[in-house]
Amino acid sequence: MKKPVRIIALVLCLTAALFVLSSCGNGAVKASDQSKSPLIGTWIAQKKGDSDYTFNADGTGTLQRGEIIEKMTFADKGDGTFEMSTEHAQTPIKEGYRIEGDTLYTIDLKLGFEDAYTRKQ
Repeated sequence: MKKPVRIIALVLCLTAALFVLSSCGNGAVKASDQSKSPLIGTWIAQKKGDSDYTFNADGTGTLQRGEIIEKMTFADKGDGTFEMSTEHAQTPIKEGYRIEGDTLYTIDLKLGFEDAYTRKQ
């Protein structure tokens, strides 16, 4: 009777250890090939005070507000959303998007706000 209890206890301990180890790390979005993403390019904010985005095909990019430039990594999820990690953000940011012609609309998924950006030619 003791042997099955030990096996169950061992399985539970290993499961807990795997769970703890899998949650380690900062959760940052890893740079990866994004060459097929329609986000690739530089997008200029239509509203003063918003950041301009540059999305590179290698999954890196920048956010620029005035003279302040912050590096980022991003991943287009292929479902109208993207995740990005910046140098200073504690957790990845997930936003929705849609593109109409040369206009990118980003959507705050929590609050529903939209911001518009024009593709830089």
